[in-house]
Amino acid sequence: MTFNLFRTGKAVQLDEILRARDKRAAKQRELLTLYPTHSLLVATLNIPGPIKDVPILDEVFQNIRNAIHTVLTEVNPLSSHYSHVRTGQEYFLTVPIAPESLKQLMVEIEENHPYGRVVDLDVLFLEDGHLRSISRNDLEMPMRKCYLCGEDAKICGRSRAHSIEEIQQKISRIILFNQ
Repeated sequence: MTFNLFRTGKAVQLDEILRARDKRAAKQRELLTLYPTHSLLVATLNIPGPIKDVPILDEVFQNIRNAIHTVLTEVNPLSSHYSHVRTGQEYFLTVPIAPESLKQLMVEIEENHPYGRVVDLDVLFLEDGHLRSISRNDLEMPMRKCYLCGEDAKICGRSRAHSIEEIQQKISRIILFNQ
């Protein structure tokens, strides 16, 4: 049996996850309404399954936040908000950088940082009063690969090509290998 960090911890229910998603969307709108000409970075951990909060993830997320600040050393953020909730950690950073440039920097972290694969670094902006996100596809960059098979991660996720247990074991190996 392979080690799985997510065997312990308290499971969250779907309604909690949905409420957290709604709160996150409200926070995104709030920040971009305050800073309509700037980009918003939203960092969350990419942890499938009902257990989203185990102690080791605090260190992983702090490590990612440090990487973000290192990449953005020359930038003065307009706002910064961190939240640690049962459904996972969230970090919001509003910066005066074009969304395309910010996304390119965040893809570098996702692709090259030891924990980059277990984090989502989404970039949002306001366009005609509507929240928009910039994707890798918008920048003609390759899509994220599946943890396990290397195919397009979204396709594997939608088709449920792999079990949550398999994915959690892979995430556990990534985290433990990079300790």
